[in-house]
Amino acid sequence: MGKRLQKDAFLQGEGDAWFERNARVLDTDIERRAADDPIIAAVKHHRVKPRRILEIGASNGWRLWLLQQLTGAESIGVEPSERAVAAARARYPGIVMHRGTADTLPCGDSEVDLLILGFCLYVCDRADLFRIAAECDRVLADGGRLMILDFHSSVPWRNPYVHLPGMYAYKMQYDTMFSWNPAYRIAEQRLTDHAGGAGDDPADRLALTVLVKDSAGAYVDNPYRPKP
Repeated sequence: MGKRLQKDAFLQGEGDAWFERNARVLDTDIERRAADDPIIAAVKHHRVKPRRILEIGASNGWRLWLLQQLTGAESIGVEPSERAVAAARARYPGIVMHRGTADTLPCGDSEVDLLILGFCLYVCDRADLFRIAAECDRVLADGGRLMILDFHSSVPWRNPYVHLPGMYAYKMQYDTMFSWNPAYRIAEQRLTDHAGGAGDDPADRLALTVLVKDSAGAYVDNPYRPKP
């Protein structure tokens, strides 16, 4: 098959295929999903009251709809699957959905108070990570929160993506895309795993990381500089 861009694969059919594989789960037992979702739990725990939420990897919009009911915020989703976007628009008309990917976001500078990366970074092309981080930083307002739910491995590694030959699932500590910058502070990091355990299996570890953007307070005046 040769080398292929994972972004193109999701836009050209794998996004729809993923949605079809998971559509039945997404459409059932929304109350249980609300009770179990770590992002919704974090919004409640940190008492986040955003005016505008942007979720990347929004699927059919179920989480955005729940967050909209909880916070009253304007809710915007980005999702590569055309079928998922259509399903979201039909079922949750109060949500604004865009078909696209994380490297180009449909918001202006500093327009978002809560930005969610919902289990999507692990399938993004590695060459796009800098661009994705820059786009997220561009749209997130100072004082806003960034929530990342994804694989969490101290050693970067990859597995073959089982649903499509030539693609990979990449595992790393995705919070480091932002936490290297003093403008981003980790407010919470909760480890779990795919099976719902305590995150003891390093091959299957997940993390929810909550970061706060504070550009204004990132740097202090040099305490070693002689006073005039």
